[in-house]
Amino acid sequence: MSKIKVITAYEGDCCYQDLTLGNMREYCQRWGYEFKANINSPYWKPLVYPHCMMWRKTEMLIEELHDCDWILWLDLDCFFLNMTVPLEGAFTDETADLVITGSFGPCPECGKAVHNVGLLSFRNCNWSREILTGWWDQEHERIKLNPAPEYTHCVGETLWLSCQVVENPVHVSHVKILPLAIAGWATITGSPDQFLTHQYAALQPAKRKMFEKLEQRVIR
Repeated sequence: MSKIKVITAYEGDCCYQDLTLGNMREYCQRWGYEFKANINSPYWKPLVYPHCMMWRKTEMLIEELHDCDWILWLDLDCFFLNMTVPLEGAFTDETADLVITGSFGPCPECGKAVHNVGLLSFRNCNWSREILTGWWDQEHERIKLNPAPEYTHCVGETLWLSCQVVENPVHVSHVKILPLAIAGWATITGSPDQFLTHQYAALQPAKRKMFEKLEQRVIR
């Protein structure tokens, strides 16, 4: 049986973190997955500048991958809608090394499909470590050219993984793309199969009410 680790991280104050962290923790306890949340942790302090929170997921994935078979990264605004559905078979597919959700639009520069990197899993293998290291290293190169955060081209956090890995023929055999109707961006009304959603809630206070409503819908 595969050992699965679920991780998330955040810095600052978030009006809904008790709801989303509680949801993630309950799901992981139900299925026996290790859960790790770095919230305002000293773990991140050396990287406060110039790396923004978007990029620190890469560092955490690199650091946490070594002692599990699969690692699932969840942005803090992800939420399990159905506690009875395990990750196995969806986010731990034995034919892939990276599992990511379907496209939500084209890259503004190259036209390739852009995928949601706030919800993805990596297998513990050499390919994953090489990709994660490349993902991290290219951010250092971006900083040398332009210290200001900028995500409108293919070296951005989301666009780099989408355009240079997921949509790259060299790597396509390593990647599984999940339908958005199973797990993905926002909640697809009328899709009973969607068990995990990413709401892109950022810090908007009004989003707490949204998660409170989602909590009432959770299947246990």
